[in-house]
Order: sequence, then structure tokens, then C-alpha cells
Amino acid sequence: MKKHTSVFVAILLITIVINSVVVAQNPKTNAGKVNNKSPQGYQAPAIPTPPAQRPVQNDSANKSNAVPNNQPQNSQQTSFINPISKTNSDGNHLLLSAGFIIGIPQNQFSDVSNKNLGAGLGISVMYNFMGTDNKEKKTVNVFLGGTFEYLYFGGATNNFSYDDPAPFSNTFTNKVTSTININAYTFLLASRIEFLNGPIIPFVEVATGGRYFDGIQKGSVSHEQKPGTQLPSGTTFTPSSKSFNQGLESDIVGTYGYGGGLRMGTNNFRVELKLMYMKGTTARYIDKSTIKYDANNNLTYETKTSTTDMLLPQISFSTNF
Repeated sequence: MKKHTSVFVAILLITIVINSVVVAQNPKTNAGKVNNKSPQGYQAPAIPTPPAQRPVQNDSANKSNAVPNNQPQNSQQTSFINPISKTNSDGNHLLLSAGFIIGIPQNQFSDVSNKNLGAGLGISVMYNFMGTDNKEKKTVNVFLGGTFEYLYFGGATNNFSYDDPAPFSNTFTNKVTSTININAYTFLLASRIEFLNGPIIPFVEVATGGRYFDGIQKGSVSHEQKPGTQLPSGTTFTPSSKSFNQGLESDIVGTYGYGGGLRMGTNNFRVELKLMYMKGTTARYIDKSTIKYDANNNLTYETKTSTTDMLLPQISFSTNF
């Protein structure tokens, strides 16, 4: 844990230095911010003078429509708006990110799983409680939202065949393709704090939720006539195929952890690098190294039990809207 914390602190310090250099070299980054104090010598443009009204040709006909001199006229002239006082407070409160994840088993999970890696996808949606327009984003922003992750830990595929019972054993055969997939689905409640406002934004994140481990057997069976054989007299045959899908072993565990990373790019589109360390409670799952078929083509496998700690490096693409 101390090792991970040191890495995050080092990343934060490096990012502060980089952003400071970028801001110093680009003074225009402060352009567009509201400045209530007018610069010395600044004068607002004069309000355009309405065009002179034409003389009334018929006083008696237009007397009722005349406007007294002591009453303000409802002029349609465009009034002057000071451009430096205009701001946008609508805000970009939502942060959407999606990308690729690697699951690296840690501690007991690493030993029991033979260091078998998982790979998959993740997507998160977060709400910025301190969100403002990107151009006026505060130095610290706090997000709260949800995350979904899918990891595939591999499996095994086997192809075999068996003949029909007598008297058709020499005529018809069944070809089977069977695949075992081991998956993990994670649902998390996550909170993030982002620091600074520049081309590189460091952040820290905490998360808690549940993870569902699932072992599934998928496959297909094709009923075919053996090549070079003749059908018995009076017998008709139509080749057929069917698929099957069944659950083998599943378990639900709790998970929680912390991490951090960097978001790099423009305000509306950034590349996100993140590293999370997630503790996981004990789960029972299929040991893919033990998946096999016996002499009768029956599926056999063993299960293992361990805690489910993982280190999760991620690369994502994020946007504010």
C-alpha cells in the first residue's frame, strides 16, 4: 500500500510542475475570465445615437400619437453589451469515460490462479458536484458516479465426436464443439477528486461495490452422416445442428479500493490513464488449467477458493458534457 501511495504522490508533484510550465508559457489561458475592473484608460464604446425623426407633416393628424418630450421613448436601437462581462455558467457536470482494462491478480489470488491475467472493458459516468464551464473550472472538482467493468479470464475449447447408437453407429455421427469461458462482471460506486486545471489533470479515486465471477459452457452439436456411407433402405436423413449454453460455477464477492491517474488533452476530449488497487473478498471459481474431458467425453474441472485482490491498469477516453 505504501508503494502505491508513493507512486501517486510522485505523479501529483510531476503534474503540478508540468502544468505550471504550460501556464507560464501560455498567458492566453487566462483570457475569457471575468474581470470586473476596467483596465486603466479603457473607455466603453459610445451608445449609438438614434437617427433624427422626420418632421411631422400634419400636426393635427398625428397629435394623438405624439410622445411628450418628458417621457422616455421606446427605442428599438441595439444597446451596448460589454463583452468582458459575459460568462457561461451552464456548466459541464457529467464526465463519461470508456476504455480498456487489465486485471492482474494479487496476493492469494495471484498464487491460486497461476498469475492468469484478465482483460476487458470498462465504462463510468460521474457527476461533478463542483462543475462549472470548462473555461472556468475550479482548481478542485469532486465527482460521484458509477462504474461497470467486464473482465475475461480465459477458458478452454474442446472438439470431439461420438456415433449414434446401433444400428446407425456406422452411418451417423455427432460432432461437438465445447468452450468454457471464465468472466468477471463488476459494479462499483465511485468517487473522484480532480486537482488543478490544465492540459494534465491528476486525480485520486475510491470505489466500492460487487464482483460476479461466472463460468459458462457454450458449444454446438452437429448431427451428420459419415462420409462414404449409404443410408439403410427406407431411411431418410436431414443434417441438423443445435447449440447449448449452461452455467457451471458462479460466485459474488465484495470489492473496494483506491487509485489515481491522469487525464490529458483538451477540455472536451482527454486520454485517461488510471491505476486502481481493489481488495476482494473470497470467491469460488473454475481453475481453467483443470478443464478437460474424460474417456466418455464428459466435462470435468476443479474449482479454487481465494481472496480476489487485483491491480487494474486502465487506459480510457473521457469527455465532459
